[in-house]
Amino acid sequence: MPQPSQIITLMSLDQSGAGAADWIHLVPAGIFTAIDGRGPFQCDTAAILASFTGLTNKKLPIDLDHGIDSSPFCGDGRAYGWIIALEARDSGIWGRVEWTNAGKELLADKAYGFISPVIRCLPEGTVEQPLSRVVAIDRAALTNNPALTQLQSFRARSRQMNKELMAALGLSEDSGADKALAAIKALNAAQTVHKELLSSLQKLAGLGEAADEKAAIAALTEKLAAAQTASAGKTGLEKTVAELNSQLTALTKAQKQEKAELFVNAALKEGKIVPALKEHYIARHMADAAAVEKEIHALTSINAGGLAGHQPQNAASLSGDDKKIAEMMSVSAEDFAKTKKTQETL
Repeated sequence: MPQPSQIITLMSLDQSGAGAADWIHLVPAGIFTAIDGRGPFQCDTAAILASFTGLTNKKLPIDLDHGIDSSPFCGDGRAYGWIIALEARDSGIWGRVEWTNAGKELLADKAYGFISPVIRCLPEGTVEQPLSRVVAIDRAALTNNPALTQLQSFRARSRQMNKELMAALGLSEDSGADKALAAIKALNAAQTVHKELLSSLQKLAGLGEAADEKAAIAALTEKLAAAQTASAGKTGLEKTVAELNSQLTALTKAQKQEKAELFVNAALKEGKIVPALKEHYIARHMADAAAVEKEIHALTSINAGGLAGHQPQNAASLSGDDKKIAEMMSVSAEDFAKTKKTQETL
């Protein structure tokens, strides 16, 4: 690769309006010419970036009035800032600057209003149309004698940043600082609410602080699905248990009724109770079998003591034993006489 054949100092437009900016415009994109007629020049972005990458210290000085390249009377040669990074943009090559305290003071005091790059070029084009290709930036200087009009100024960059800021805040370009401040405060408040909401989501999901909204929502969705599945299973189990309980109740009732009917029918055959009281004793037996069985076992059979051959026609013809039995069974003498007559005729 051919070596650069010349060093040319160019003067840029005012870039000091915003104070000590972090990024400064060093070389415009495309083909450009200086005010004093030098050029045309063409920015070779790849070559400039490669040249900077090849530097050992990766930093370029910014002096006063090109004191490093001129006589001692034009500047003191000190660095008032250091270009520590280059970046290719649509508008050309930009440099990131670490300003010294002295450089910050000069810019804050507006003692110097312009930045001027020192570029290295290679001859290109034809004799009729010569062209110098910019392949490297050696350094830059603060100056008050601009000669290069194509570079964006600090003020222009400030206006562009203000325009972009207003757009980002959802405001018109001519919105005042008070509206911008209010919008920023609203964004900060919304961000606080967002952080609190995210923290709650993280806790509910059982996740750490590193989890974002997407992960928290996914975890909560999974938990909800699991809970719904468990709930559905619980509902099915409860239904099954209810059905089993119903079947058990019906079976128990049937068994109690069967047992009650067997006992009461046996009591009827033994003459302990009369047919009119059958359903009464069956119902009572199903409710309290032990009490009913004890009561009926204590009764005297109407067939005992020759009563089987006795045929009373009415309550008045009942014997003393018959009346006592009727009283123990809580049956009227008339009903007892009718029932007894029916049993004796069978």
